[in-house]
Amino acid sequence: MKLSSSRWYPRNREVLEDFLSGPFHNDYAVIDFDNTISIGDSQWSLFIGQCQRLAYALSPEEFDTGLRQEFSKEEIAAKVPSFSFSYDDLIHDIVHCYRLFYDANEVGLAKKNIPSAYPFEREEFLSKMLFLLSHVESSLSVEAACRFIEYPFAHLSSAEVYRLAREVHEEATQKTRQEGMRRATYTSPKTLPSRTGVLSISFDEGFLVNPEMSELLQKFAQKGIALYCISSSQEDTIHAALENPLFHLPKFAGVFTFNLLKDQTGHYLPSYDFVGHPSTYGEGKKTALMTKILPLYQGKSPVFMAGDSDGDYPMLSSFDKTPLILIFNRGQRCTELRQLKEKALYEETTSAKTHYLVQGRNTPKAEIWPHEECLDSQHRLHRANGDFDKMI
Repeated sequence: MKLSSSRWYPRNREVLEDFLSGPFHNDYAVIDFDNTISIGDSQWSLFIGQCQRLAYALSPEEFDTGLRQEFSKEEIAAKVPSFSFSYDDLIHDIVHCYRLFYDANEVGLAKKNIPSAYPFEREEFLSKMLFLLSHVESSLSVEAACRFIEYPFAHLSSAEVYRLAREVHEEATQKTRQEGMRRATYTSPKTLPSRTGVLSISFDEGFLVNPEMSELLQKFAQKGIALYCISSSQEDTIHAALENPLFHLPKFAGVFTFNLLKDQTGHYLPSYDFVGHPSTYGEGKKTALMTKILPLYQGKSPVFMAGDSDGDYPMLSSFDKTPLILIFNRGQRCTELRQLKEKALYEETTSAKTHYLVQGRNTPKAEIWPHEECLDSQHRLHRANGDFDKMI
């Protein structure tokens, strides 16, 4: 089977086409979603879209509680690293804005296009929500951030989150196709008095499904390979992307993700479902594969896996009998995944059998490209193992 795109790194394209020419019987593949099937993060995109729309069903008091969910009392009192204010100050500023929106009847799923009585507070709210999420991830853990990002879904139904995710993904995709991935900076207004003062946060913004991965997965499905997605994003967020006709993805046999508990009416509670949806980050991804998928195949290893970060490393490194593993190099410094990237480079420069592939991307254009290196959003080139190389 031939791959139509010329954007694959030539060696990767050759290996993948050779792989697809083989026979398959009762085989399956396990793939991460964010920055693997997609370029950009589906959950971050939804978080931004929900903030911009004020698409919440929470009272100000419940919103305040949700923002504090992953913090201990000591952490709430502690200063944000390298800043003169505390997490409590930051949460206070966010909830102050939210209360204004709530009292002005601007909060809710149906309020997307109404003019705001508080435009500067909208900027303040979005900037500081993104700042807080970033620091949950950096100061607590990525796993804590995966839970934190879901608490604003409380009191929404699964169908409501699904529709919201689909709408946000489609808008983000249209913008990313036009502008590529960009280094976005959000800054709170100087004109508003607040406890923290002016804050600014920068990150890569954009989202679309990688068309090369869409084609590859379609060909897997044509060969009878069952597809499973294990993601650190939320359940409805991932289903909304995988099932959107805009992205031309095949049907997946199973999806394993993070999620909140639900009440008897099917609406989300502000509590994480540790039983029904065990953590799917790091070791949790490996656990999900071993407990949820392997038993369906009598312990048979996946025939293919793909990922992009240290959160995928335990899953990608634990199955020696998996014939082929694809790793996307997006320029991030991975301490664990680097080991697999270096194995890929060793295989490429020796006569060793190919087991790992590294695929780079052109981040500003939101495309993969025919290199193992990654060009990041600031036009810096990163080598195939993820190390920073040079400005170009």
